[in-house]
Amino acid sequence: MKQYLTTGILIWVPILMTYLVLRAIFNIGDYALLLIPEAYQPSALFGVSIPGFGLLIIFLVLVLTGLLFRNMFGEYLVSLSEHIAAKVPIVSSVHNGVRQALRMIFTTNKSFQEVVLVEYPRRDVWSVAFVTNRQSAHGIFTKDTLTLFIPTTPNPTSGYVFIVDADQVKPLDMSVDEAVKFVISLGTVDGIGLRTREDGQQKEKRDNDDAK
Repeated sequence: MKQYLTTGILIWVPILMTYLVLRAIFNIGDYALLLIPEAYQPSALFGVSIPGFGLLIIFLVLVLTGLLFRNMFGEYLVSLSEHIAAKVPIVSSVHNGVRQALRMIFTTNKSFQEVVLVEYPRRDVWSVAFVTNRQSAHGIFTKDTLTLFIPTTPNPTSGYVFIVDADQVKPLDMSVDEAVKFVISLGTVDGIGLRTREDGQQKEKRDNDDAK
């Protein structure tokens, strides 16, 4: 009985959560229609309410905003607004937090170069980390170094930054997107394994040898 109940929960809860999220998104789109004069709303123009029309309006506004602010004048306005927001105590904290979170989400593949394992927070305990920078030996560093971002879970937008010797990490045979899913899911996503790149290369060599 317990197994049947668990199976039912695993099937229905994701479906219900997906429905609720989609419903919330459509509701947000419907609220956007309230900004349009009543005479120009779909119910007045077509005599019927069109589901998702508000989302289309939001999409067009976002695209047009991005198009307008991608030039020099638009960048100046953005910089000016961010400068003004930074002067307001409470607004600056919220604004900077949201902006950094969005940049983290939409520039993940550009910021993160590679997925690795690093011993943290103690010996023989390994954490998933993203390589954000590489540098040759310089200053106090006698070896090539890697700058690592170790995300927290389930919120990967916060974490810790470390600089370690390049030979202290183990590269993983995992894409950045897979690693982000792994962190957000608390390590429970199916089909994502922590196989190092060396293991993958050895397995591929064995498969090639077997094929011969």
